[in-house]
Amino acid sequence: MNKIAAIQMNIESGNKEKNLNTAIYSIEKAIKSGVKIVCLPELFNTGYLPEEMHNFAEKPDGETITLLCSIARKHNVSILGGSIAIKEKGNLFNTSYIINHKGDISGVYHKTHLFPLMGEDRYFKHGNELSIARLESCLVGVMICYDIRFPELARVLALNGADILYIPAAFPNPRLNHWRILLQARAIENQLYVIAVNRVGSDKNITYFGHSMIVDPWGEILSEAGENEEIIYAEIESARIKKARDKIPCFHDRREDIYPIGAKVESPDY
Repeated sequence: MNKIAAIQMNIESGNKEKNLNTAIYSIEKAIKSGVKIVCLPELFNTGYLPEEMHNFAEKPDGETITLLCSIARKHNVSILGGSIAIKEKGNLFNTSYIINHKGDISGVYHKTHLFPLMGEDRYFKHGNELSIARLESCLVGVMICYDIRFPELARVLALNGADILYIPAAFPNPRLNHWRILLQARAIENQLYVIAVNRVGSDKNITYFGHSMIVDPWGEILSEAGENEEIIYAEIESARIKKARDKIPCFHDRREDIYPIGAKVESPDY
């Protein structure tokens, strides 16, 4: 059993120093509750400003990831590091890092589906690889925000052994009903846990509704935040995944012969 914390932040656009301080304070507060894994939202260090991200982007070994690795190592806690803008080989990626309790990077995921309505596809480059990493006793698959609208991605991660779908997000008003339904659907259809960490606050004319949540393999919402800064907690039990899959054997009953989904996800060593 692993206790997990999801940190819902009010992110101030472009103020990296303040946002990092908020994240550090929240992580250390969550650690006092005995959590083993801490989760952050999408673009938590800068806010969602695609057209300005080249000004804020970091190298893979930059300030933010170095800081998160240090905190993980110091407190013996794993960190699902939301996402940050990463500049790599001349390209800009919306990137999530999975950091284990030793402070080592266990996984990296570049956002695969870029949201055209907010101009994300004009500034970021699509990622082309999926990611699963082991944290504690769990296998964690990563999706970022808009990715949740693509059930194939979640299914491939589940077929490759994911116990948890981790979804950092900057999901805006007025789509709270979509958010809740999509998260519960991804949990139910794949019979695993969903940890979805949204933000609150605003960027320019966009406001974010929060409602971060942790959903179990039956689609039950174990914990849900409101519309302000908040930390929510839940216990992750691998036995609950097995019970759901034994009770309703969806994976056994799949018809691979008529709708094959055979993508393999590697778990590289970092």
